[in-house]
Amino acid sequence: MSQDENYQIAFKEASYFNRRGIYYFRRGEFKKAIANFTKGLELSPKWAVLYSNRGQVYLETGKFDQAIMDFSYAIALEPNEAEFYTNRGVAYNAKEQFEFAIQDFTKALELDPDFAVAMANLGLTYARIGDKEQARYWCEEALKRKKNLSRDLVLLIKIYIRGL
Repeated sequence: MSQDENYQIAFKEASYFNRRGIYYFRRGEFKKAIANFTKGLELSPKWAVLYSNRGQVYLETGKFDQAIMDFSYAIALEPNEAEFYTNRGVAYNAKEQFEFAIQDFTKALELDPDFAVAMANLGLTYARIGDKEQARYWCEEALKRKKNLSRDLVLLIKIYIRGL
């Protein structure tokens, strides 16, 4: 069997574990989700999406250092993916490491200037540190693109803007 065939088999198996991990994550079965993403990474250790997906589970469960580490691995593998920077920024924000969060959201917007989720998170981070001008600007920019935002994020932005 050639190296390319081995890679295809490993990727197919890793895809299976990625799908299972997503399934368990959506059901709130976080330990099973982590186990599946980890198994996928054993088979395909250079697949950035698996690191990002596992990072999402860590973020959801409050394991922010592990989330940051996984998002950083994803970024190292795919440095032009805005979503990975945004996800890491959310983890930094949760740890109240606002300077790092702002850097990541800003980098995400350099890569994708219309990425509403990065704009919203940047605005909310500025609100947390008391920079009302930047907070209002970025929240309003995100709301202009609200079709790309979750309902919860839109509501949170509106609450923050009312308080500014």
